[in-house]
Amino acid sequence: MPAEAILLQDEIPRRNTRRHPMAGVRDRLFHALFRRLTLTYARKVPHSVRRIIEFVFLVQAVICLCLLVYIHIVFNHGPTTCLRHIENDWPKSGVLRVEVVRNVRTDYSIIESYEKEYENVNIKKQLDEKEEIEKSAHSIVEAPYTNLSIDNEEFLESKIPIKTKFKNNTLNMLYDVKDSEESEGKRLPFERAISDMEKLSRMVWPEEKYIFEYALEYGFLRLSPGTRQKLNISVMLVVLDPSRDSCFGDPLARFILDEFLGYDDVLMSSIKYLAEKENNKGFLRNVVSGEHFRFVSMWMARTAYLAAILVMFIFTLSVSMLLRFSHHQIFVFIVELLQMLENWNNWTIPILFPAAPLLTVVLALVGMEAIMSEFFNDTTTAFYVILTIWLADQYDAICCHTATTKRHWLRFFYLYHGAFYAYHYRFNGQYSSLALVTSWLFINHSMVYFFHHYELPAVLHEEHISDAVNQTQGDGTGSGRDTNNQRATSGHRVRILRRNGDVNYQSQMNNFLDLLSMRRTRTENQSNNATEDGGVNEVLRRMDEDGDASESNLRPGVETEV
Repeated sequence: MPAEAILLQDEIPRRNTRRHPMAGVRDRLFHALFRRLTLTYARKVPHSVRRIIEFVFLVQAVICLCLLVYIHIVFNHGPTTCLRHIENDWPKSGVLRVEVVRNVRTDYSIIESYEKEYENVNIKKQLDEKEEIEKSAHSIVEAPYTNLSIDNEEFLESKIPIKTKFKNNTLNMLYDVKDSEESEGKRLPFERAISDMEKLSRMVWPEEKYIFEYALEYGFLRLSPGTRQKLNISVMLVVLDPSRDSCFGDPLARFILDEFLGYDDVLMSSIKYLAEKENNKGFLRNVVSGEHFRFVSMWMARTAYLAAILVMFIFTLSVSMLLRFSHHQIFVFIVELLQMLENWNNWTIPILFPAAPLLTVVLALVGMEAIMSEFFNDTTTAFYVILTIWLADQYDAICCHTATTKRHWLRFFYLYHGAFYAYHYRFNGQYSSLALVTSWLFINHSMVYFFHHYELPAVLHEEHISDAVNQTQGDGTGSGRDTNNQRATSGHRVRILRRNGDVNYQSQMNNFLDLLSMRRTRTENQSNNATEDGGVNEVLRRMDEDGDASESNLRPGVETEV
């Protein structure tokens, strides 16, 4: 068990005299809460259960890491070839529409695909005939084929979202909000009979839709189906079935994609395979989410890891600084509010709300999130990265008290967090959600490990010494005799030097425990008071000599007193 000692209030070093007076109050409050919760946790949770908790967190992290490695090997080492068979046939002057449908029917057409895109609107100006649309759209249901492995290291494609937002005015010509009066009793061509059970199943388990459109001209992706028909823009529909197509990997890979990751990255990789063959890399549209991307050529060298680590340090330190400043301002405001409520009859005490600092912090955090969204190409990933930094910062500020935790835990945090940045930056955000979850699980395990092995024993040891001192002082006060001996035991401060592997520390602790036992013996055998007084004074003298002799030989450290 690591050795810890009680730090007396009058011995707290004051290194920074310019700190805000509320900063010390906040630190002591959080330390008291942490100590109380730690003691409650130690009483309620036995040692074996703590080891089980550590093991569970570690197993979760290792499983996620294995899944990430497996998915990366299956889908990243070679190109995803779901669209290899149409690389010479897809309409380069039109639009390629790719959709994932489970157990697809043989008569599945582009009309039903458009239905999924506009399922919440009603068509008022309808297309002339269903056959006319099918003439301009080559509907293909893909057959199984073998994978093709090529070296993908020298050329990588990056998906960069197009931030310009356009209002789809062309949709207003064809589609409008459903009008029950006009549509009552009329059956639209796009509608088909749906059973009650199918409606119920769609309400309880909504069907996940994966639809992407790719074109060399960005304007084609903005056109509605009717406008594409008028302008004679051909649309090719390729339907992929995860249960039949071999490009989705083995059964384990299909299970992971279906239950956890989804098919977005697979579809993007498949379309990227076609974009690599073109001089104009083209544009990509996620029909479901409405996001737009463009493909650009990038040369990703090994030195990209250094840039990722540098960005990680900048983002982490900036977010941590802003969050700590905001916490301090909120705490100061709460303290002033409580003081005003305590002196409610004295309204001369003004209360100041830190509006300007809080507004500055909020705007700075919004700006940081925008910058991080540009780096990650995803606002959700940026938000969860900020949340991870906030949780780690709270753990470092509240739970890290021992020298070992302060020295080593941050290294583990930067190692795991930097690994996520390096993976995201090196592989252009592919499977970044799984990488972020893996990084967080390893960080979480490091938190639990350092808490169980260093912080919890330190708090228990501190509580044990405090109880022993209080019990000794209570025994000495009850006897009411020998005031000199009481001053020696309760007023004299026994110096305990915190050193890792220090032999002198163990001898001092033995002397301290001898002192406590002799103090108890004195209260029980008051007849031998004089002899015991000499023994107590001799123990104190030996401890002072040992402490003075070891201070010059030991390396620099923190000296605390009881």
